[in-house]
Amino acid sequence: AIVNINDYHSNNVTINDHATQSEESTKLDASTALKAKGIAHIQQNKYKAAVLCFTKAISLVPTNYIFYNYRALAYLASRDTESAIKDCDSSLAIKENPKAYSRKASALGESQQYSDGLECVLKALLIAPDDKEALNVKVGLMQAHAQQAREEKEKAEQEEAERYRQEGTKQIQTQSDFKAAVFSYTKAISLVKSNSVYFNNRALAYLRQGEFERAISDCDSSLDIKENPKAYCRRAAALAGLNQGQDPSQHQNQLIQALGDVDKALLLAPEDKEALNVRVGLLEAKAQYDQLANDSIKKLNESADGHLVAAEYDQAISDCDASLAIRGTVMAYSLKGAVLTEMGQLTEAF
Repeated sequence: AIVNINDYHSNNVTINDHATQSEESTKLDASTALKAKGIAHIQQNKYKAAVLCFTKAISLVPTNYIFYNYRALAYLASRDTESAIKDCDSSLAIKENPKAYSRKASALGESQQYSDGLECVLKALLIAPDDKEALNVKVGLMQAHAQQAREEKEKAEQEEAERYRQEGTKQIQTQSDFKAAVFSYTKAISLVKSNSVYFNNRALAYLRQGEFERAISDCDSSLDIKENPKAYCRRAAALAGLNQGQDPSQHQNQLIQALGDVDKALLLAPEDKEALNVRVGLLEAKAQYDQLANDSIKKLNESADGHLVAAEYDQAISDCDASLAIRGTVMAYSLKGAVLTEMGQLTEAF
């Protein structure tokens, strides 16, 4: 809130604030008493009762701007900003004064009209540069105005980022232009770095281009923001594509890691079609690599055995190491131990 009602409690509000008393006027006496009563009600947070007191005081002495200022304060405290503004305008019509400007500024601030509020409070400070109420209202309005500006900027950036996301999705779905899609998603990310969807979508574009390392990096960034099935799923697909056709043992490990990722995706979204399809593909790929690995291990072990029989120990050791690099098997360890024994390296054999 721009105005803090506690600022107007007993320490800051005095019954005799600008009051003009006249022993000769019963109306003035009565209105002064009503003002005192109204202030007491404000201090007790009885704002409706305060409004009634100040309204009666105004009816007795309608030319006293102070009564309008106090009723404006009561209206402010009860969130009736429209009535508060009207009372401040009535006060200013009688006499230009800092309290009316300050309280009108507070009411405008509560209505999120920060620029108009700042204009009002600056008028208050022109009249009374050291007025604490006006200074506090100015600080509150400036902070609220800055916050509003930040929120408006953030909203505009989110809307622009969303347009780039939609453009990127169109480029993937209808044009198969993955390079352009990467550009669009990159623009979206530059505007809003906290949206995991933008990283997921760019990861998909990278996947379609075969840029698996970049896809993995984007999935990692997405998961840093929020755990989500798409990031796990697309990281799994990227891991499956990474180093394909190169080191079999390394690729086997990546397939295992990828299966772990897709299982995490399915824990979050058991019916996710993309994750289910990726899992089927990973299991098929793993089965193929398992078969290839078994064939390679068998050939290497047979080759090592042949080299052992032929006393070609260095070649035998090399074959055993290559077999063990794919997967540790009893046969490969046994062959290597036999070769080392034949070479007289009994300690290493055991």
